Amino acid sequence: MYFPQLFTNWGFNTKVLIVPSVQLIMFGMGTKLSISDFVREFKRPQNIITGAVLIYTIMPLAALLIIKVYNFPVEVAAGIILIGACPAGAASNVMTYLAKGNMALALSITSFSTLIAPVVTPFIMKIFAGTLMEVNILNMMVGILNMIFVPIGAGLIANKILFGKAPILKKAVPMIGIAIGLMVIGLISLKINFPDNLQALQSGLVLVSFLIAIVIVT
Repeated sequence: MYFPQLFTNWGFNTKVLIVPSVQLIMFGMGTKLSISDFVREFKRPQNIITGAVLIYTIMPLAALLIIKVYNFPVEVAAGIILIGACPAGAASNVMTYLAKGNMALALSITSFSTLIAPVVTPFIMKIFAGTLMEVNILNMMVGILNMIFVPIGAGLIANKILFGKAPILKKAVPMIGIAIGLMVIGLISLKINFPDNLQALQSGLVLVSFLIAIVIVT
Protein backbone atom coordinates (compact mmCIF):
# COMPACT_ATOMS: atom_id res chain seq x y z
CA MET A 1 0.00 0.00 0.00
CA TYR A 2 2.94 2.31 0.69
CA PHE A 3 4.92 1.05 -2.32
CA PRO A 4 2.34 0.29 -5.04
CA GLN A 5 5.10 0.42 -7.67
CA LEU A 6 6.16 -3.02 -6.45
CA PHE A 7 3.10 -4.48 -8.11
CA THR A 8 2.79 -2.37 -11.27
CA ASN A 9 5.68 -3.79 -13.31
CA TRP A 10 6.09 -7.53 -13.09
CA GLY A 11 7.97 -8.04 -16.37
CA PHE A 12 5.80 -11.02 -17.37
CA ASN A 13 2.21 -12.20 -17.31
CA THR A 14 1.84 -13.50 -13.76
CA LYS A 15 -1.55 -15.02 -14.62
CA VAL A 16 0.36 -17.74 -16.47
CA LEU A 17 1.76 -18.91 -13.12
CA ILE A 18 -0.79 -17.76 -10.57
CA VAL A 19 -3.96 -19.28 -12.04
CA PRO A 20 -2.52 -22.81 -12.47
CA SER A 21 -0.99 -22.68 -8.98
CA VAL A 22 -4.36 -21.74 -7.45
CA GLN A 23 -6.02 -24.51 -9.46
CA LEU A 24 -3.46 -27.04 -8.22
CA ILE A 25 -4.00 -25.94 -4.63
CA MET A 26 -7.77 -26.31 -5.06
CA PHE A 27 -7.25 -29.72 -6.66
CA GLY A 28 -5.20 -30.76 -3.66
CA MET A 29 -7.91 -29.56 -1.30
CA GLY A 30 -10.47 -31.54 -3.30
CA THR A 31 -8.50 -34.75 -2.89
CA LYS A 32 -9.03 -34.51 0.86
CA LEU A 33 -12.82 -34.42 0.50
CA SER A 34 -15.72 -36.48 -0.75
CA ILE A 35 -19.15 -35.53 -2.06
CA SER A 36 -20.69 -36.68 1.22
CA ASP A 37 -18.65 -34.00 3.04
CA PHE A 38 -20.38 -31.26 1.03
CA VAL A 39 -23.80 -32.89 1.36
CA ARG A 40 -23.35 -32.94 5.14
CA GLU A 41 -22.41 -29.25 5.25
CA PHE A 42 -25.27 -28.08 3.01
CA LYS A 43 -27.71 -29.88 5.29
CA ARG A 44 -26.71 -27.20 7.81
CA PRO A 45 -26.95 -24.06 5.64
CA GLN A 46 -26.92 -21.76 8.66
CA ASN A 47 -23.18 -22.41 9.06
CA ILE A 48 -22.44 -21.46 5.45
CA ILE A 49 -24.68 -18.39 5.54
CA THR A 50 -23.15 -17.24 8.83
CA GLY A 51 -19.65 -17.57 7.38
CA ALA A 52 -20.57 -15.59 4.27
CA VAL A 53 -22.24 -12.85 6.31
CA LEU A 54 -19.15 -12.52 8.51
CA ILE A 55 -16.92 -12.29 5.43
CA TYR A 56 -18.97 -9.48 3.91
CA THR A 57 -19.27 -7.50 7.15
CA ILE A 58 -15.98 -7.86 9.03
CA MET A 59 -13.73 -7.48 5.97
CA PRO A 60 -15.29 -4.26 4.58
CA LEU A 61 -15.43 -2.73 8.06
CA ALA A 62 -11.77 -3.65 8.64
CA ALA A 63 -10.89 -2.08 5.28
CA LEU A 64 -12.78 1.08 6.21
CA LEU A 65 -10.95 1.24 9.55
CA ILE A 66 -7.57 0.89 7.83
CA ILE A 67 -8.16 3.73 5.37
CA LYS A 68 -9.48 5.97 8.15
CA VAL A 69 -6.49 5.32 10.40
CA TYR A 70 -3.81 5.71 7.71
CA ASN A 71 -5.59 8.32 5.57
CA PHE A 72 -4.63 6.75 2.23
CA PRO A 73 -5.13 8.55 -1.11
CA VAL A 74 -8.51 8.04 -2.75
CA GLU A 75 -7.33 5.49 -5.33
CA VAL A 76 -5.51 3.40 -2.71
CA ALA A 77 -8.47 3.62 -0.32
CA ALA A 78 -10.82 2.40 -3.06
CA GLY A 79 -8.53 -0.56 -3.71
CA ILE A 80 -8.45 -1.50 -0.03
CA ILE A 81 -12.24 -1.36 0.16
CA LEU A 82 -12.44 -3.53 -2.96
CA ILE A 83 -10.21 -6.12 -1.31
CA GLY A 84 -12.49 -6.08 1.72
CA ALA A 85 -15.54 -6.49 -0.52
CA CYS A 86 -14.20 -9.60 -2.25
CA PRO A 87 -15.25 -13.13 -1.30
CA ALA A 88 -13.09 -15.67 0.50
CA GLY A 89 -10.24 -17.05 -1.59
CA ALA A 90 -7.88 -19.97 -1.93
CA ALA A 91 -5.61 -18.76 0.87
CA SER A 92 -8.35 -19.18 3.48
CA ASN A 93 -8.84 -22.78 2.38
CA VAL A 94 -5.10 -23.43 2.59
CA MET A 95 -4.99 -22.01 6.12
CA THR A 96 -7.96 -24.18 7.09
CA TYR A 97 -6.18 -27.24 5.71
CA LEU A 98 -2.94 -26.46 7.56
CA ALA A 99 -4.90 -25.90 10.79
CA LYS A 100 -6.70 -29.24 10.26
CA GLY A 101 -10.04 -27.45 10.21
CA ASN A 102 -13.31 -28.35 8.52
CA MET A 103 -12.28 -28.26 4.84
CA ALA A 104 -15.75 -29.03 3.52
CA LEU A 105 -17.22 -26.10 5.45
CA ALA A 106 -14.39 -23.79 4.39
CA LEU A 107 -14.81 -24.68 0.71
CA SER A 108 -18.60 -24.40 0.98
CA ILE A 109 -18.32 -20.90 2.49
CA THR A 110 -15.78 -19.91 -0.17
CA SER A 111 -18.02 -21.19 -2.97
CA PHE A 112 -21.18 -19.57 -1.59
CA SER A 113 -19.50 -16.22 -0.91
CA THR A 114 -18.01 -16.28 -4.43
CA LEU A 115 -21.35 -17.12 -6.05
CA ILE A 116 -23.05 -14.11 -4.46
CA ALA A 117 -20.06 -11.81 -5.09
CA PRO A 118 -21.43 -10.39 -8.40
CA VAL A 119 -24.28 -8.86 -6.40
CA VAL A 120 -22.72 -8.26 -2.99
CA THR A 121 -19.34 -6.79 -4.04
CA PRO A 122 -20.76 -3.88 -6.10
CA PHE A 123 -23.31 -3.21 -3.35
CA ILE A 124 -20.56 -2.97 -0.72
CA MET A 125 -18.48 -0.74 -3.01
CA LYS A 126 -21.52 1.51 -3.45
CA ILE A 127 -21.93 1.86 0.31
CA PHE A 128 -18.29 2.21 1.36
CA ALA A 129 -16.62 3.70 -1.72
CA GLY A 130 -19.54 5.71 -3.06
CA THR A 131 -19.30 4.28 -6.57
CA LEU A 132 -20.89 1.28 -8.20
CA MET A 133 -18.41 -1.04 -9.89
CA GLU A 134 -19.15 -2.41 -13.32
CA VAL A 135 -19.08 -6.19 -13.01
CA ASN A 136 -19.20 -8.65 -15.91
CA ILE A 137 -21.17 -11.42 -14.23
CA LEU A 138 -20.56 -13.97 -17.01
CA ASN A 139 -16.78 -13.50 -16.97
CA MET A 140 -16.74 -13.68 -13.18
CA MET A 141 -18.72 -16.90 -13.14
CA VAL A 142 -16.45 -18.47 -15.77
CA GLY A 143 -13.43 -17.47 -13.68
CA ILE A 144 -15.02 -19.01 -10.59
CA LEU A 145 -15.67 -22.27 -12.43
CA ASN A 146 -12.14 -22.30 -13.81
CA MET A 147 -10.27 -21.54 -10.59
CA ILE A 148 -12.42 -23.19 -7.91
CA PHE A 149 -15.15 -25.58 -9.01
CA VAL A 150 -13.36 -27.43 -11.84
CA PRO A 151 -10.18 -28.30 -9.88
CA ILE A 152 -12.14 -29.18 -6.73
CA GLY A 153 -14.40 -31.42 -8.82
CA ALA A 154 -11.35 -33.06 -10.36
CA GLY A 155 -9.92 -33.57 -6.88
CA LEU A 156 -13.14 -35.22 -5.69
CA ILE A 157 -13.04 -37.58 -8.69
CA ALA A 158 -9.36 -38.34 -8.11
CA ASN A 159 -10.08 -39.05 -4.45
CA LYS A 160 -12.84 -41.47 -5.42
CA ILE A 161 -11.05 -43.28 -8.25
CA LEU A 162 -7.32 -43.12 -7.58
CA PHE A 163 -6.27 -41.84 -4.18
CA GLY A 164 -8.51 -44.20 -2.25
CA LYS A 165 -6.21 -46.98 -3.45
CA ALA A 166 -3.02 -44.99 -2.86
CA PRO A 167 -3.27 -43.14 0.50
CA ILE A 168 0.26 -41.73 0.17
CA LEU A 169 -0.82 -39.74 -2.92
CA LYS A 170 -3.84 -38.40 -1.06
CA LYS A 171 -1.52 -36.96 1.59
CA ALA A 172 1.12 -35.73 -0.85
CA VAL A 173 -0.90 -33.82 -3.46
CA PRO A 174 -2.29 -31.04 -1.18
CA MET A 175 1.16 -30.37 0.25
CA ILE A 176 2.74 -30.30 -3.22
CA GLY A 177 0.10 -27.76 -4.30
CA ILE A 178 0.93 -25.50 -1.35
CA ALA A 179 4.66 -25.90 -2.03
CA ILE A 180 4.22 -24.88 -5.68
CA GLY A 181 2.23 -21.83 -4.57
CA LEU A 182 5.10 -20.78 -2.30
CA MET A 183 7.63 -21.32 -5.08
CA VAL A 184 5.55 -19.12 -7.39
CA ILE A 185 5.68 -16.38 -4.75
CA GLY A 186 9.45 -16.74 -4.66
CA LEU A 187 9.75 -16.56 -8.46
CA ILE A 188 7.53 -13.48 -8.63
CA SER A 189 9.64 -11.84 -5.93
CA LEU A 190 12.68 -12.17 -8.19
CA LYS A 191 10.92 -10.05 -10.82
CA ILE A 192 9.99 -7.21 -8.48
CA ASN A 193 12.10 -4.06 -8.54
CA PHE A 194 12.36 -3.39 -4.81
CA PRO A 195 13.20 0.16 -3.63
CA ASP A 196 16.76 0.62 -2.39
CA ASN A 197 15.68 0.62 1.25
CA LEU A 198 13.93 -2.74 0.78
CA GLN A 199 16.52 -4.56 -1.34
CA ALA A 200 17.55 -6.70 1.63
CA LEU A 201 14.03 -8.09 1.86
CA GLN A 202 14.06 -9.49 -1.67
CA SER A 203 16.63 -12.25 -1.16
CA GLY A 204 15.10 -13.10 2.21
CA LEU A 205 11.60 -13.42 0.77
CA VAL A 206 12.80 -15.65 -2.06
CA LEU A 207 14.88 -17.83 0.28
CA VAL A 208 12.10 -18.26 2.84
CA SER A 209 9.53 -19.15 0.15
CA PHE A 210 11.73 -21.87 -1.32
CA LEU A 211 12.86 -23.24 2.05
CA ILE A 212 9.28 -23.58 3.29
CA ALA A 213 8.32 -25.26 0.00
CA ILE A 214 11.18 -27.76 0.39
CA VAL A 215 10.22 -28.50 4.01
CA ILE A 216 6.58 -29.09 3.03
CA VAL A 217 7.50 -31.51 0.24
CA THR A 218 10.02 -33.45 2.32
